[in-house]
Amino acid sequence: MRGFLLKLLLFGGIAFTLFALANAVAGRYNGEPAHYAAQFKEAFRPQFKEDGIILGSSHATHGIRPTLLDRTGTRFYNYALNGTSPDYYLEWYSRVFRPNHPVPRACILHVDWFISNKGWLFREFEHDSQYLPARVFRDLLFGDNDLRASDLLMNRYPVLKHRKNLKSTIALRKGDERFVAEGYDRGFVPYRIPYAPGNFHLPQRIRMTTISRKDSADLYALVDLVRKDGTQVILLMAPEFGIDSLSYTTMSSIRCFERLAKAEGIPFLNYNTDHRSWLNDRVD
Repeated sequence: MRGFLLKLLLFGGIAFTLFALANAVAGRYNGEPAHYAAQFKEAFRPQFKEDGIILGSSHATHGIRPTLLDRTGTRFYNYALNGTSPDYYLEWYSRVFRPNHPVPRACILHVDWFISNKGWLFREFEHDSQYLPARVFRDLLFGDNDLRASDLLMNRYPVLKHRKNLKSTIALRKGDERFVAEGYDRGFVPYRIPYAPGNFHLPQRIRMTTISRKDSADLYALVDLVRKDGTQVILLMAPEFGIDSLSYTTMSSIRCFERLAKAEGIPFLNYNTDHRSWLNDRVD
């Protein structure tokens, strides 16, 4: 019996060591953009004392550079993350940001006409459990909430989270070359891909411009949550290339944003319609 227990302990020790080693390698080499971890690090251990925050999807991550907004007198940090929608930030704001930061003076909330397309806005709060401090992770895992414990666990450990992307780990590939790390600026990171006309052809995408009741309700709830502490909320759509201004007027999602702005008495800056410029017709 004693020999069996010793063998069992030895097997467990070897298995744990191999898992820990594989987890460490997968955590370093996985092809995931480096700015994900950087933004969570700033959120939990702030080094920059911002007055304002920027929330939204990749259009905000790669489209709003905080230092250019310093002239407004408000110092912003860009916490936008690729693939996020309002329901993500309902969790993020209450569980990540507010416990670690003073109330911001202003919040730029970027909105997308494809707000209900889960193929593009795929990110869920559980997907980022890898970046949560142990205390926060433990509280979420065993707490009374609507988060899925299985997803929290699977995304906590890089070797499990990136199990479908083992090629990057085996090739010792760090980050993603499309995200230009050298241009990182308070959460903003440039995104560089070759121009392809097919990426900007609206007719195939027009079905994605409707907004679901849930996404509409989540957006209203997020605005109310941020404004509750007295923060000024500004809805914004960054300039996009390839869609004419008239097409935006047919999108039900845009009309929802306009109704929200009017009902809440907050600005809605749409840089594809009223504030359209040469950026909408230029490719660099």
